[in-house]
Amino acid sequence: INELRRDTPSCLDKPFFNNAGSSLMPKIVYEAYLEYLELEFKLGAYKAAEDKKRKLKRTHRLIAELINSDEEEIALFENSSYAWQRLVRSLKLQKNDEVLFHSSEYSSNYFFLKKLEDEIGIKLIQIPSNDYGEIDIIKMEKSINDNTRLICLTHMPTGNGLVQPADLVGQIAKQKKVLYILDACQSIGQFPIDITKIQCDFLCASGRKYLRSARGTGFLYIRRDLIKSLDLSFMDLNNIHWRDGEIIQNTQNAQIFEFWETSKANQIVLGESIQYMLDIGISRIREQIDFIASSFRKRFHDFPKVNPKDEGRVKSGIITFNHSTIKTMNLYKELKKSFEVSMVKESFTHLSFKDRGIDDDLIRVSVHYFNTRQEIELFFSELKRIEESFSSL
Repeated sequence: INELRRDTPSCLDKPFFNNAGSSLMPKIVYEAYLEYLELEFKLGAYKAAEDKKRKLKRTHRLIAELINSDEEEIALFENSSYAWQRLVRSLKLQKNDEVLFHSSEYSSNYFFLKKLEDEIGIKLIQIPSNDYGEIDIIKMEKSINDNTRLICLTHMPTGNGLVQPADLVGQIAKQKKVLYILDACQSIGQFPIDITKIQCDFLCASGRKYLRSARGTGFLYIRRDLIKSLDLSFMDLNNIHWRDGEIIQNTQNAQIFEFWETSKANQIVLGESIQYMLDIGISRIREQIDFIASSFRKRFHDFPKVNPKDEGRVKSGIITFNHSTIKTMNLYKELKKSFEVSMVKESFTHLSFKDRGIDDDLIRVSVHYFNTRQEIELFFSELKRIEESFSSL
């Protein structure tokens, strides 16, 4: 851990607990980023891309290795929300097509579905939670009928520490022959992802979170046999060409979703981040995050006024809570003086908060493998000081 922390000098300055928002780059990733930008500065963008062609191409391969897919099934995007929306738009949903989702669905995804509901007339079916706060698998299966076209699931919700049973959802989707898209923004990089076990048809992810890459990086996985069935509403010369006066679309691989004009520096840095992660080992990373998160949650027992808000039988490195006597905004401002934390706003997770009866914002602490137990003790020592300070007012 000390060696990994030295690879990330920024984490030594201030305890960093906002990895679900945007994590810190390892030094080697940062240096690769600068090196490529320097090359563009000296040679121009086209020549730089030509010189680094092999390294640029490996990013698709590394993502495929990370999630156990083929590189032809991977498309690079500047963010996961755009990837998700482009994919859903390409499914050619029609009036009365039913889309199943859970209250923990990421708000940007839900807003887009609502837009399609207004535009096309699709029907949104919210699947309730089970006793653990997870999507109710039994009720989901009973909700599937001849009109069910798509199941949407956020693997690890942004404002809840639970881990959804993505593989069980995949089993049912496969049996019922319903398309299944998994939002893995928070899980990729902190949890082993194997699409052959999850059996999702599509998966989107962001690079800036637990993958520890740059902002403006992300990707989309598309199951190979579905690529030709997708509708390309957006296109450029990267995925179409002229042949004998006829416009021909490339439908051989997922790169049909990629545009010619994109940041090659971001493509380089995403590959470097994944390589760094693969060198450590995703199973080891998961084990360490689970250890740190569990250690953090255990300390709540010593603070009866703290209200943990995480659900699920399996929990992630995302930890959410509020306080019985200190307003969330006030607590957030105090904690931010010493720690990099974030706040989950009710407006960002309205459906989930409503479903769970939460009427205030939450503090979010999201840990990574480079966090330590010493940092946890510092956090709770500061929390105790804040409680004492507010109680004296």
